[in-house]
Parts: sequence; structure tokens; C-alpha cells
Amino acid sequence: MTAAAVFDPFAWEISWTTDVAAWPRWIGLPLEIVMQTGTRWVFVVISAFLIGVGRVRQGVTVALACALAWLGSRLLKDVFDRPRPTMAEIGRPLRDAADGFAFPSSHATIATALVVTVVAGLWGARRARQIAVGVGAIVVVATCLSRLYVGAHWPLDVLAGTVLGLAASALVLAAVEVAVGAWETRQPT
Repeated sequence: MTAAAVFDPFAWEISWTTDVAAWPRWIGLPLEIVMQTGTRWVFVVISAFLIGVGRVRQGVTVALACALAWLGSRLLKDVFDRPRPTMAEIGRPLRDAADGFAFPSSHATIATALVVTVVAGLWGARRARQIAVGVGAIVVVATCLSRLYVGAHWPLDVLAGTVLGLAASALVLAAVEVAVGAWETRQPT
């Protein structure tokens, strides 16, 4: 039995994906715009911007977390070989001709890692951070829903991508803290 046979979509996944995919077309454009936060070029641009404005530590952290998240996603796709939704399964033409395997969603993985590392590096008032967390959560959820909407993923794919993005972010944030702490203790006073 292959991993793909174990991870065929569950009935509830087909139902949810079919329901989201049937949403009106007017909701598609905003979802597809937000979906871009899960692409590699967005995290490269944001990392470069942060470094360019002098937020080098945050820019490097964003780049490392998103790169690790993407790499982890690519490796897991090859392990699980889970197929993407088909027109026959969701009952309508797909809006996105995604290739490769579905599990986990790279868009959900990268978007989560991006949001977590950007929000973690914010400074300022507590209220501003709370707003950033709320907006970030909306971006991640919208990215996940967009992948269902375009017919590129099943719900477990985006859930696993979100968890992987959180794990990659936590790992990189912890590693950066340890590295900075070690570097600071070695500096002469």
C-alpha cells in the first residue's frame, strides 16, 4: 500500500473542498491575491525589503523560516505522494492547474512561516501587535481557503502546511535567538 492510498481524500474533505470551490467568482480575486503570500517570490521580496530598511535580523529570520518551510513541504510531498483534487472529485473545472503532489500545501506552509516571523519581529505597542496577529491569522486562513477555492488542495493539505509553517518558524526563531545570544556573550565589553 502506497502513502497515496492511505491519504486519499476523506469524504468530509471532498465535501468541504466542493463547498469552497463553489463560492461565487467575485470572492475569487481577493482570495487569489492573498494566496500570493504563500509564494516564494513574496518572502524573498519581504526579506530583501526588511534587510534594506535595516531590519537585517528580521529579514534573515523571515528568509530562513520560509526557505525551511518550503524545503520541508517539498520533501514531504515526495514522501506522501498525495494526489491533488480532480474535476471529477469536486464536480467542476479546477481554477488552478497545480502540478505535483498535494500534501502538504506549500502555499499554506510559506504563508504561515512568513506571517509568524514578520509578526514575531514587530516592535511597538501591544495593541499594534494584537492587530498584526489578527491580520496575520486572516491572511493564513484566506491563503488556505484560496487553495481549496482554486481546487489545488484538500483541507488536510492546508492544515498540514499551516502546522509545518508554524514548526519551521518556531525552529528558526529559536535558533536565531540562540545564535544571537551566543554571539552577544562572545563580544568584548
